[in-house]
Amino acid sequence: MNYLWPAGTRKGMAKTWGSAQQLRQNWKLGYDYRLKTMTLCADCNTAWLGPFEKRAKAKLRAWISGLRGPVTQYELRLLAFWAIKTAMTVDLAHPGRRRHIPAGQYHELRTNVDRPPVGVHIWAAMRVIPYRGIGHMSRVFRFRYFDRGGAIARAHTQDGYQVILSIRHLELHVLGLGVGGLDPIELLPDYVAPLVAAESPFHRLWPLSEIPDLYQ
Repeated sequence: MNYLWPAGTRKGMAKTWGSAQQLRQNWKLGYDYRLKTMTLCADCNTAWLGPFEKRAKAKLRAWISGLRGPVTQYELRLLAFWAIKTAMTVDLAHPGRRRHIPAGQYHELRTNVDRPPVGVHIWAAMRVIPYRGIGHMSRVFRFRYFDRGGAIARAHTQDGYQVILSIRHLELHVLGLGVGGLDPIELLPDYVAPLVAAESPFHRLWPLSEIPDLYQ
């Protein structure tokens, strides 16, 4: 039995995002933060994710509480992995017909051990006004891209997924494209452009590029 949210982040937090009609139509709303799920085998929970949760807990508590301070590439990788792992765990807690993350992404995460699957993009921001509790929203979408690896560019249709996690002062946006080497700004400008705008509070967390000023 595994909690969806680490013990260090659950205390004092309420339920998830609201229930506006548009959100209900377009998004899969998350469950109560107290929810437990039996989606992990004992070996994965204790030998793989257990030690990882312990390493991530201190930095997660700081970010969730709105504390700023020095951050390393290793800590950014921890947060990126925690974000995609949590998004997947919450997804697995839903009935099969309401899951948005493809099964292959879970296998790739396990194979990678400590980094998100190929095609995953993650942005993070520190909220000035804290979210009241824990928020989780997800949806699936379809997009087209061109494979330019050959002599002739070929068009492909691909399913992607989007997850938003809001936990007090920490907000995470996860975008899963399932294909590496694609520019999310080119594919999804309406969604991604506001995240990467000069005045945006968000910073790219994954793939790793440079340490965001947000956490300095």
